[in-house]
Amino acid sequence: AAPELAHQDRLIWAFGLSYCGCCIFFITLFLANIAADDQITWGVSAVIALVEDILVIPLCVALLLPLLVVIIVSVVSCAKNIKKDELIFQMHQLLCGDDALAA
Repeated sequence: AAPELAHQDRLIWAFGLSYCGCCIFFITLFLANIAADDQITWGVSAVIALVEDILVIPLCVALLLPLLVVIIVSVVSCAKNIKKDELIFQMHQLLCGDDALAA
């Protein structure tokens, strides 16, 4: 089984590197056929798009999703007139059906 997996790994790497090479070739051809000012504008917009995709969006999701959960738990606990930890315990029992959080 190990030689077969090694062969599959080599194929995946070969296809992946070929794909990356084709992408670089396509971008190079694109940049060669546009004006120098447009190249700079395109480069700046590409960097901004990468920063958004790699840094800004994941950071916003990582910060806002837990905040949303805390707000929802607070609102529901106020509406039901119970403590937050009791609400979480009840929901855990309802969903999981065990007393794992009781200890």
